[in-house]
Amino acid sequence: RAADASSRRGVSAPHVLEALDEALELLRRPPARAAARTRVAQTFARIGHDQQALHMMMQAIEEDPESTDALD
Repeated sequence: RAADASSRRGVSAPHVLEALDEALELLRRPPARAAARTRVAQTFARIGHDQQALHMMMQAIEEDPESTDALD
């Protein structure tokens, strides 16, 4: 939802990205957090926000380097 909201208002709204990061940090297990970040990154990519998608995907890989979710 946050990625969709940011596409409507412009991803340059840092408060949207900060709120998204805060929400993702509430997920306690790194693999779950990485999977959520991957899904958000894919949404950013679909709506054409490649820089945000790349940033989110890199965070997902850092959280769970063994995951293959980011390869899809």
